[in-house]
Amino acid sequence: MKKILYLILIIIFLFSCRETKPVYKYLDDNKSFCNKASWEAITYFIDENKNVEKTISKIWYKNNDYRIEIFNSDMSDKQVIIIKDGKFYLFTKDKKVYSYNVNDENVEIFLRKVYVNVGFGKKKKVLKQKDVIYENKKCDVYEYRMYRNINGLLCEANVREWINKKNMIIRAEVDVFRTEFEFAKQKKVVGPFKEIYEVKNHKCYFILSSKLFELPDDYEIIDFKSYYKDQLIKAGKTPEATDAGVVTFNVRKR
Repeated sequence: MKKILYLILIIIFLFSCRETKPVYKYLDDNKSFCNKASWEAITYFIDENKNVEKTISKIWYKNNDYRIEIFNSDMSDKQVIIIKDGKFYLFTKDKKVYSYNVNDENVEIFLRKVYVNVGFGKKKKVLKQKDVIYENKKCDVYEYRMYRNINGLLCEANVREWINKKNMIIRAEVDVFRTEFEFAKQKKVVGPFKEIYEVKNHKCYFILSSKLFELPDDYEIIDFKSYYKDQLIKAGKTPEATDAGVVTFNVRKR
């Protein structure tokens, strides 16, 4: 009996010592199936006139840490993002790094350009097609609705995801519905348009350098929340005052 009790205590101790990874609400759907991997994310924005804007991003992933480099249209410049230990780090050209809680709503602003399936109010995924062949790989296609943040306005959208047999999303298509907003009797129409996310050149690694996810010593790290509050105080405002003037508006979908 003592041996059994001793064994139970050891098991409880081992489980209590296990490292728990933080939940990344904007990223957990878009992980690699490998603990160490890299891939390219190709994102397309297609407006109602069929004009196409293409964004290329390079992503490294290691044990729940990310390095994301988002390139401009001619690949001459890039935005660097590092995500680790529950923090989101945004690099600037003047050698500053702004840090956010990884689940802060401001993080969605930066990630939505890469991941078209980042949004709010996601409904339950429904299996639409099974064993579909996409780029010579078998995938299951799921569909659901959500609200996509378009320049601060939430528009309803339909999402289709191609998920391979290793449970990784390798393609997503988002159709954002035409939505009419009315602010103080002024109308603004958003959509319709389409967004596409594709995974290319996915590679798994036995070893991936930790230096990719390190913050450089010569950069100033700034907590954005504290910085924002300081800026409000310098401007003669209080953080509470920013919540007072909420704008109300009517929405007419499609």
